[in-house]
Amino acid sequence: ASAVAVYLYLLRSADRKTDQCHPSEATIAKRLHLSRNTVAKYVRLLEERGLIITEHTKIITKNGIKKNGNLLYTLIPMHEVMATYYERQLTAL
Repeated sequence: ASAVAVYLYLLRSADRKTDQCHPSEATIAKRLHLSRNTVAKYVRLLEERGLIITEHTKIITKNGIKKNGNLLYTLIPMHEVMATYYERQLTAL
């Protein structure tokens, strides 16, 4: 249930044109009343299942220091996820 909640939060936060969003794990955890470790675990699970793609981002502060930014989440359209699932099922047969 928590994995679905994380996915729905990302879906709700995503830009409709690009299917991308970049909330922090801390923000997701706070909004869903979960721990950051739990959110990280379910993000990895969603990535393994092919529902999302994550990318690391970098930011440059006003002082010119490079730091790690939030993950950039790209949500895969559900029709592509289903097509991949059916293709795997046919291959297994």
